[in-house]
Amino acid sequence: IGLSFVPDLKLANSLYALGSCYNTIALIYTKLSDHLRALEFHHNALAISKRIDNRRSVAQSYNNIANIYQDLEDYDSAMVYYERSLALKTEGNDRAGMASTLNNMGELMLATNRLNEAEKFFLESLEIKSESGNRAGEVYTQNNLARLALLKKDFPGAEQYLDITERTAQELGLLDELRVNYELRIALLKELNRPADAFRYSELLMVVKDSLMNREKAEALAGIQIAYEVSERDRQIAFLEKEGELRKSQLALRNTLIVVSLIILGLVYLQFRREHRNKEQIKTLLREMYHRFKNNLQLLSSVLSLSARELTDEQALQAVRSSESRVNAMALIHRKLFERKDEARSINLRDYITELITYLIHAYGYHERGIQTDLSLEPVQVDIDKAIPLGLIINELISNAFKHAFIDHQSPCLTVGSKLEEKATLNIEIRDNGVGMRPPAERRGESFGLKLVNMLMNELRGKYEVSTQSGTRYVLIIPL
Repeated sequence: IGLSFVPDLKLANSLYALGSCYNTIALIYTKLSDHLRALEFHHNALAISKRIDNRRSVAQSYNNIANIYQDLEDYDSAMVYYERSLALKTEGNDRAGMASTLNNMGELMLATNRLNEAEKFFLESLEIKSESGNRAGEVYTQNNLARLALLKKDFPGAEQYLDITERTAQELGLLDELRVNYELRIALLKELNRPADAFRYSELLMVVKDSLMNREKAEALAGIQIAYEVSERDRQIAFLEKEGELRKSQLALRNTLIVVSLIILGLVYLQFRREHRNKEQIKTLLREMYHRFKNNLQLLSSVLSLSARELTDEQALQAVRSSESRVNAMALIHRKLFERKDEARSINLRDYITELITYLIHAYGYHERGIQTDLSLEPVQVDIDKAIPLGLIINELISNAFKHAFIDHQSPCLTVGSKLEEKATLNIEIRDNGVGMRPPAERRGESFGLKLVNMLMNELRGKYEVSTQSGTRYVLIIPL
């Protein structure tokens, strides 16, 4: 369609429209991966922008040409054109354009493994986007900074950027950036040896990719509809021309207006539909992911429960029951998330601990023996990334009490408390009135359960204290 209008636009001497048409054709060739043809039309657009002295368009053409050279891995040529683009945008105080080009220069440095220079460009771009309130642009650059941190093995830095971009991408309905975020998150979790979390994000990534595929199909259909409308309008204009109602130059200008108007209307409509649909899709895919993950964990819990019935060896039976309770602790979190009507990623810790204790009381048979529970829990909201390891820790410590503390105890009592201290620090106390832990000298090494507690506390960047007077008492201190 664009190529068919070039002769008319030349005839009408509409240079600005012709330059826009060249740029559009170049972008189409880029989509088709025909980079040489794209480069040709970007240079045509650049020549016209220089001819009409439109410095903003010249700067954009420089940036577009640099992008093509980067795709062709001609990094030296790409940097030359990026620098020309940045100089013009800086001269014209085009802050949004500067941020875009700086981000592109950072990506070029990343591609050539010049990580420190890449970080400098990304941070400059992010600063401008933050000042102008360009939240979608911030997400794009922060994903790049997360990728950079991964390459530098700065895992805490990568996680910090990914946490920010995940929340913002979900809020704004940015499915493309959410896909990038989840791919980077999975790579990070593999580096941190957290397979359960990596699996959870892999499932969510699949749902996002499905949503993107559906969106692309819808956009393709919309593109066909726009092309049909342009064709119909061409036919009408041709008929009017035969009737002598339009001169040739007027026809060219009207064609231009029709094309531009239809494209703008189509893009505005698609953008509106995309933003509205993406936000709804993210709500749906989050609930679908929680539901799918919850069902998988419940299935695994059922398999472990069935396996336990076949075992006669007490040690093996205890190991399977411990695994079953750990799986249930994670499944309970995902059930709590699924039950929420919004897209929030946090759970009420008071409700969670109360329900977990009820499950463990029945799992270890204390509902028949009788046990006193003293719960003093604040309704603190905890993000899922902290709730899962925290739930496993609480499950482990309470399970240990039920397995070891109350042997032959006539009046077992379990006390659990939680409160949010200053500086967003969560304190959790778990105490029993049982026999207490044996001295370290009498133990045969550290159990798997306590090793798991130590590993998860390190992941949460928390610490804990333990005392064994009149039973066992754990105090967990965790930054939120």
